[in-house]
Amino acid sequence: MRILPLLVLLPLAEIAAFVWIGGEIGAGATLALVVLAAVAGVSLLRRQGVDALRRMDGRLREGRPPLQEGFDALCKALAGLLLFVPGFVTDALALLLLLPPVRRALFARLWTAGAAASFTVRATAAPGPRPGNATVIEGEFVEVRGEVQGEVREGAPAADLSPPDAGRRPPGA
Repeated sequence: MRILPLLVLLPLAEIAAFVWIGGEIGAGATLALVVLAAVAGVSLLRRQGVDALRRMDGRLREGRPPLQEGFDALCKALAGLLLFVPGFVTDALALLLLLPPVRRALFARLWTAGAAASFTVRATAAPGPRPGNATVIEGEFVEVRGEVQGEVREGAPAADLSPPDAGRRPPGA
């Protein structure tokens, strides 16, 4: 229930900021700043998505969970959304989220508070080159559906194990 006062106070703070800044620099400049912040927010969202995925993939390939990178990406996405929302208070919050020391402090606080426990990721083997002398065996397979006719006994010739529709398949299939 702590969020309810924020939902009431945030619009009031935004209105007060609009009135104060509009009185200082004028209505036209105030609207220009709001539009510029929205464009910056959309640009940030578009650019950061791909970069964040690359950084997270790099950590997974190293065999380490990308917790800090994922948190940074989440903070940057939230900053982009806050920039897109019209208002100077949300823009100030967005700019704070874009500062790496602020993100690190938030992450450390969440981690020590135990909130990050629900974000634990188990690293799995990523596709691509494998470290060390791992052996990769490539091959092909054919899925055979239907029942096998006949029975194989030790020492007896095997029954026809081809699928029922084997004669109707095109060559090379």
